This record gives sequence, C-alpha cells and structure tokens, in this order.
Amino acid sequence: MWGVSSSGYQCEGDQGQKIDSNFQRSVDNNTTTQPYYAYRIGIQWSRLEPKQGEFNITAIAVYKDILLTMRKAGMTPIVTLDHWTFPGWMLDLGGWASELTVTNWLTNMKVFIDAVYATSDDIALDPWWISINEAQFYGVIEVSLNDITPAEIPIMFERMVECHRSIYDNVAYVPNGVNPGFDALFLDKIADKIDWLGIDQYYGSTPSDPGANAHSVDSTTYMALIEAEGIYYVLFVHLKLT
Repeated sequence: MWGVSSSGYQCEGDQGQKIDSNFQRSVDNNTTTQPYYAYRIGIQWSRLEPKQGEFNITAIAVYKDILLTMRKAGMTPIVTLDHWTFPGWMLDLGGWASELTVTNWLTNMKVFIDAVYATSDDIALDPWWISINEAQFYGVIEVSLNDITPAEIPIMFERMVECHRSIYDNVAYVPNGVNPGFDALFLDKIADKIDWLGIDQYYGSTPSDPGANAHSVDSTTYMALIEAEGIYYVLFVHLKLT
C-alpha cells in the first residue's frame, strides 16, 4: 500500500492550546535538535488525556473526523497510537521508567479505540492500526531527552512489548524489523501478534556517500538523498520476498 503520512507532534501545531508533552517540554527548554518530519497520522496522548483520567471528547471527535475524511476521499486510514510522545503528567510519574506507564498507556489507547468504533456506522472507518512508531528509535529519543537512562532501555522495551501484546486485538505493526539486536529486544517478543509489515524509507547513509552520513549526524537529514532503492533491498534481499 502506497501512501503519505504525518504525526501529531510534527505537524499539528498547538491549535490554540498548549500541549504538555514530553517532547514539547524539550523543545521549550531547547534540549533537543530532533528535526520535524511529516509522515503518518499519529494521535497525541497529551491531547486525548491532558490530565490523568480526564479525556478530551472534542479531541477524540476531531481525530474521528479526520479518519472519516480519509475514507470519503477513498483512502485507508492508518492510525499510530504512540508516535514518541506522552503527556507531561506521565513524564512526572517517570515516563517509560515507571511501572505505571503500561496501565496508563493501555487505558488511554483503549478509550480512543472504543471511541473510533462507538457505533455500528463507525465500523466503516476500519483503520489499520500501529501500536508504537519505530520502537527502536523511540528508545534513542527518550535517552536523548534524558527521560530515561541508557540502562533503562531494556525496561522501556519490555513495557512497550507488554503494551503491544495487550492492545493487539485492535493493533499490529512491525517496526524496523531488520536489526538483529533490536529484534531480540522487541520484535521477536511480539512475533506471534503481528499482522502486517510497515517499512519506512527516509534517506541513504552509506560509506560510499559521506554526505548522507554527515546529514544524519547534524540533524539535516532532509537534505540527504532519498535513495528509494533501499526499499528494494529490504523487501527482496533481507526479507527475500518474491
């Protein structure tokens, strides 16, 4: 399936309200240089549940309207439940280092999923679901924001595994499944609860192209060559599809 995509924190803007997410705090404090890319539709937990236990019905309705607009335009909605952000109150509780995160994550996501399928007419929305965007890089982001320590990465992955496996009745996704080390931390532990494969292709970064490598270091990857043939190598060389 070919398409385009976006994520909440990368493209929505504040829309007249302050979004208290862990990523936004880092932007405000000038502690991150992570560039903004636009791909896939991702819901913002901090919009849906700005205070613990208090859900924003208006925000849920806006997201549902976006999904309906996609269907009316002849597109299949694909929803990312977690695109690297969570509310500030969750960060105050410890973020992914906290044993409370899995319960709070599942509570929020189930509220949203139930809302998407609230009526019989909603079944026609029938989105594809993504549990957690690029789990491998999610850990890198969290360390770079000082939300967790490098020693806490395995704990974060264990909790993301639990989130994915628990929400699987509605969600399935394979992120970055071409790294043996990452596979052992995450992918292998959800292999029996995966329905489809998602592949992201951003840019090339190889020894033969120093320019691309330099861009990946200084956060100007948007200037690097796309090198779409990378998709070919993933599908037909690594995954050996025919």
